[in-house]
Amino acid sequence: MFRIALTLMLAMLMLCAEEDEELKSATQKCKVICDKCGFYVSQTGNYFNKLKALNENEGDYYIAMDDWVYYLYKTEEYLRVNGINANFYASSAEKCPTLIFGNYSLEVSKIDSPFIFIIYQKGKKPHVVQNIVMSEDEINAYFNLSNPKIPQK
Repeated sequence: MFRIALTLMLAMLMLCAEEDEELKSATQKCKVICDKCGFYVSQTGNYFNKLKALNENEGDYYIAMDDWVYYLYKTEEYLRVNGINANFYASSAEKCPTLIFGNYSLEVSKIDSPFIFIIYQKGKKPHVVQNIVMSEDEINAYFNLSNPKIPQK
């Protein structure tokens, strides 16, 4: 049951993102062109297959993936209510192994995490959110948000 729900959720999010005009403005030819944004970079299918194989209980794997998708969504919502352009899905590690952010580059293909969420402000070094569950602290520090807004439930 979890497997089907997770698969459908991820498929819907990816399809919606591919049609999103905002998505097309986040990256072009592996160059990030936003002034202030946050976005998700997808891993390759092989990465998820390896992760699944390492997990003894298949149900736990799908529950963990469902939780990650939830926290990615919450991170995106947090950015949006604080006036920061956010895309759930803006790039893939397979299509763009290295992303260019002005004078900085980031080899996303070498990041060993199932979900890579990057925040970026023009003129600053991009930051990979390390704790997607508590991403607010990292977002506040990176963007110097002293009175951040909390998304409505």
